[in-house]
Amino acid sequence: MSEIFIYDTKYEGEDAASKIARVREQMTGDLKTIVPEEVCWLLNLRGSGAGEEFADDVKKFSPVFVCELEMTADEVRFYVNQEISNEVASYLDDLGVEVVQKELEEREINIEEDKTLISDLMKIKNNVQIQNMKDVFFDDGLLLTKFIYWIKNEVKSSSLTEIDVKKKIEELRNGVSDYFMPSFETIPAYNESAADIHYHVKPETNKTLKPEGLIMVDTGGQYLRGTTDTTRTIALGPVTDKMKEMYTAVLKGHIDVALAKIEEGTTGDVLDQIARKYVKEKGLDYKHGTGHGLGHFLNVHEHPRRVFSEKTKVYENMTFSNEPGIYLEGEFGLRIENIIRSVKDEDGKLRFENFTLVPYEKELINTDQLNEEELNYLKEYHKNLIKEFKDHLSDEEYSWLESQKI
Repeated sequence: MSEIFIYDTKYEGEDAASKIARVREQMTGDLKTIVPEEVCWLLNLRGSGAGEEFADDVKKFSPVFVCELEMTADEVRFYVNQEISNEVASYLDDLGVEVVQKELEEREINIEEDKTLISDLMKIKNNVQIQNMKDVFFDDGLLLTKFIYWIKNEVKSSSLTEIDVKKKIEELRNGVSDYFMPSFETIPAYNESAADIHYHVKPETNKTLKPEGLIMVDTGGQYLRGTTDTTRTIALGPVTDKMKEMYTAVLKGHIDVALAKIEEGTTGDVLDQIARKYVKEKGLDYKHGTGHGLGHFLNVHEHPRRVFSEKTKVYENMTFSNEPGIYLEGEFGLRIENIIRSVKDEDGKLRFENFTLVPYEKELINTDQLNEEELNYLKEYHKNLIKEFKDHLSDEEYSWLESQKI
């Protein structure tokens, strides 16, 4: 069990009393939720490590605890199976929330099946959350940029392994003051390991890296300012023409989603078709969603779990991943993932803003296969990286980042 604590409104941007009032406005009857993320969001509470009871790998890395909640027009009952501090008890009492100590049954939580209207409120981020997320993606992007420079150089002279990659990223994140824990188990997948979309490195599968081929690194952090999730495929040395061809196809779909403009309320399958277009032109496809909702210091895979779906409508200020990929069994796999936010323009249409600040892999891009708009996107993205990170990199790191210009 872990200590339950109050999540400061300077990070969340809205107090619990306001959230409770908003939920009551939309309730059509009594509400009950068994989803810990919904309870934690509503009451501005967090914890850690208590997701392990549910044997859900992602829950282990969400700052939640086992709890349930019932809400009527007059009452809020908060069910919890652990002791709470006097500070939290007083806070909940001031909110008019009744605390009920209860041995909660162990159950598998499916956010999409078990969610309530609370999840629909959670998916729209407020201005304070958005600014905090921008700030934390700066810090997370900076350390991942430093990591890419490090691994490209370290692999030339050291016997690095996939597990060493996990340890290095955790070491870098531990240097950020409000870092809490990973948002999921970092996935470092070298060459053919990356062809398995469910790959998790274990001692018996741990590969030694060589200064050749690709490593795909999917990683994220839980910070008080927000949750991060980024995937980059990195060239560790010489790569094949096939690797370049496949990376460029994935990159084109990824960029075209970032550049898309849609009417608010458009369903996500429209974006999914854009993301998969060039992958499908290769006679391939990928067996995962192109994007999932991102929590704010909550579950990295928040509702909607499949944003790029005919069942999901896209609205202003949703935050979600943009992550097409290609996976070739026995050869290699690659994926590119940014977190994006939907922004409403003056014409009322939605465009997408990148939160992620991590360089793409220049060595894998066939620039002659990119159209002018895609090339301009890469140039502007890199220009922004240089501007943001200039004063935070060593001379060697900065020189390398400048060399990545398209």
